[in-house]
Amino acid sequence: MMEPIGKKFDFWPDWIIEDKIGEGAYGSVYRAVRREAGAVFYSAIKVVTIPPNEYEVVSLQQQGADKRAITESP
Repeated sequence: MMEPIGKKFDFWPDWIIEDKIGEGAYGSVYRAVRREAGAVFYSAIKVVTIPPNEYEVVSLQQQGADKRAITESP
């Protein structure tokens, strides 16, 4: 097992990020762990990001995504 990253997200304070398990054009996926009442729970948490600049928007468009889907949040 890898050394835990140990990062916590404010919106999921009970979950601790152990490591990154993947990433793509729209964000990263992390393996997280939560310990409660002697039990250990695992989950995958995807953190979705909106492209920070026009270069990334153009790059995603070249991969087939439309600009509206790339820049608007649901």
